[in-house]
Amino acid sequence: MTDVTDPDEVLGEAEAVEQPSAGRVDRFRSEIGDMPVRGRAGDPDRLGYRAGVALLVAGPLLVFVTWLKVSDTNVLHEQVSYLVSGGLLALTLSAAGVALFLRHSFSRTMRLWMVRLMHEQRERPEGP
Repeated sequence: MTDVTDPDEVLGEAEAVEQPSAGRVDRFRSEIGDMPVRGRAGDPDRLGYRAGVALLVAGPLLVFVTWLKVSDTNVLHEQVSYLVSGGLLALTLSAAGVALFLRHSFSRTMRLWMVRLMHEQRERPEGP
């Protein structure tokens, strides 16, 4: 085994490695392109997380819109109907947002925890 300390020699050896043919690379790229992989855009945990955040933002926005509607009128039964419908809908949206956010946040954490446990068990020596 030779000890190579000259960087030019190392680069020269790396360039001497045969490059793959263009047809082989094109075939590989076409096969990769044909795979039915959506990537991270279709990840249900990510979509649920984003939906939860959107609902958490929509709840307080709806409370603000309801307040604007109530402040425009002096008739009590109109104010009550705005408060009941807008307030209950805002509360429901916020609760659903919290549930989605927590569910999808915890599922990712638990999945990573389970992978860590499996990795630790695989490295644990067999026997007593």
